[in-house]
Amino acid sequence: MFKNNRYVTISVNEKVDIRLQLIMWSMIDKLNDEGNVELDYLQVFKLRRNKNELIIEHTQEVPEYKKVYLFNNLGSLIEEDLKIFIIDENEYNI
Repeated sequence: MFKNNRYVTISVNEKVDIRLQLIMWSMIDKLNDEGNVELDYLQVFKLRRNKNELIIEHTQEVPEYKKVYLFNNLGSLIEEDLKIFIIDENEYNI
């Protein structure tokens, strides 16, 4: 799952720094490689800032999974709170 081509919408590309896109993909890849959690076809990322910190909440519904990451000094990478959905549709990830 999540190993095929990866595509991004224009809106996400405009609002989400490429470094953050790569961080989110690496979070999915890490889960997939470790095999401790079965990946749902829908991965959800909530990005928010707290002063100069960036908080990324990664969740999925089935099986239930949630992990919160805190990155110091990366809060400037987003201008507003964002919710990003990454969907695995076998042939295409969007």
